[in-house]
Amino acid sequence: MITFAVTVEADGLSEAEIKVDGIQLRLRHVNASYIRVNMSDVLAWADDIVERRNGRVRIYIDEVEYIYGNIQNIYFTRSGSKNSMSLVATRFITYSSPVARDLTNLWTLHIDGNGRHKARCAFDGDVRPQDTVTLPDGQTFQVDYMATFLGYDNGWIDVEGT
Repeated sequence: MITFAVTVEADGLSEAEIKVDGIQLRLRHVNASYIRVNMSDVLAWADDIVERRNGRVRIYIDEVEYIYGNIQNIYFTRSGSKNSMSLVATRFITYSSPVARDLTNLWTLHIDGNGRHKARCAFDGDVRPQDTVTLPDGQTFQVDYMATFLGYDNGWIDVEGT
């Protein structure tokens, strides 16, 4: 099981942990990476979030900081009697220490006509853009894009590259 925590912070205010239903990440080398956290218990966290709206959102996985980003937008959605809120943050990251990793728990693999690999597997918090991954059949490629979803009972990553 994946254990994660999400906090919001801003200059002059302490870090506040918020309970979220899910996390979506799009990670790229050098280009903007995108973070979105979704929560259904809007009223429990609204004050903490609004106070820190010019701050940062941080994602911790197994109590270690995984990524943070500067809050760009806060979305409130009302659908019938149900409310939800999303925080969207971005960050430009340079992954400067790529490593070779085995990509395990592979669910799907697609290779297009240009040799671009697209693989989906169970969440692996160690895989990052710029890493060279080895598939179970021995093929390798360098990751240049990752999409991640984390929920309390599951998680996956899509990795792409050539």
